[in-house]
Amino acid sequence: MSSLYSLRPELEFSTQTQHGSNYVVVKDPVTHRYLRFTENQGIILELIREPIDLDSLAKAAAARFGVPVKAKSLEGLLRSLEQKQLLDTPRVQEEIAEYEARKSKDQNLLYYQLFSLDAERVFEWLFPKVRWCFTPTFHVFAVLIILTGFFISFSNGNRLGSQVASLISVYGFLMIWVVVVCVVTLHEFAHGLTCRYFGGKVRKLGFMLIYFAPALFCDVSDSWMFPKRRDRMWVTFAGGYFQLVVWGLALIVWRM
Repeated sequence: MSSLYSLRPELEFSTQTQHGSNYVVVKDPVTHRYLRFTENQGIILELIREPIDLDSLAKAAAARFGVPVKAKSLEGLLRSLEQKQLLDTPRVQEEIAEYEARKSKDQNLLYYQLFSLDAERVFEWLFPKVRWCFTPTFHVFAVLIILTGFFISFSNGNRLGSQVASLISVYGFLMIWVVVVCVVTLHEFAHGLTCRYFGGKVRKLGFMLIYFAPALFCDVSDSWMFPKRRDRMWVTFAGGYFQLVVWGLALIVWRM
């Protein structure tokens, strides 16, 4: 009896277009990996979402491509899919079952996660309260604040520079540390809320050590599943954009 091939049922798919070419991005919700395939490979993935034998797969692929497809030419792709833990086979099921235990033992000391929150619950609660930040009115307001900040900065450059010396003290460094932590926290929340706005899930939000340096983090990997490149770019840009708004507001308050 011929072996049947099928993808794991929990996998998620997103069709995307970049530079005129179509791609399929596959999300593995267990290993939290995102894999990109070409349009032709995506057709094969579509055909094996349900169990199918190799000969039937070759015939179905030939019908979709409009050219003959040999069964042997598909074996390499199927082996690759199994190595990537995407096929629903006994070997892959065993590897997936051991994944969580192996992951907890394999933390890299140079990229060490100390703790994380239930980010999805946090952002589900917070998002309705700040949804107004994604309105055109807010963006107009934000741009005006940023432009005002640049104006104040250039027109008061000497005065700002002369006041930097007043921060060289224990109290000054303490205040700088508090401000940096607050701004970085807002930066990460901006990434997460933007990802949530476009329909993504934020899996983790927490604190880690990167090369032994403390850092906050927000896992917005789900943005890879967004079909529109613009939406993915907004998630990346959101942190810096919101920091500029905070910077502009701080300069306005300082000037007043």
